[in-house]
Amino acid sequence: MTTSTRTYTTHRDTIPASGQEMASVIPSLQEVDAAIMERSAGAPMLRLERITRCDDGSVLEYVDSILNPSRFGLTIDF
Repeated sequence: MTTSTRTYTTHRDTIPASGQEMASVIPSLQEVDAAIMERSAGAPMLRLERITRCDDGSVLEYVDSILNPSRFGLTIDF
């Protein structure tokens, strides 16, 4: 959970109950996204999507990120 989500939920008595994060590859970055990210159109990128839900199943947070593979790292604690 991000700090912003934690701050938001703490002040509203909303507690995240579950979540899912999915990673995938964007094989070819579209021109509009490439311009924003200062990358070449057609470059491969990583995509992370995260959904955090409340106890009743409603969506509390949705995040869709396009990430530069050369700057990506993943840490999993279990």
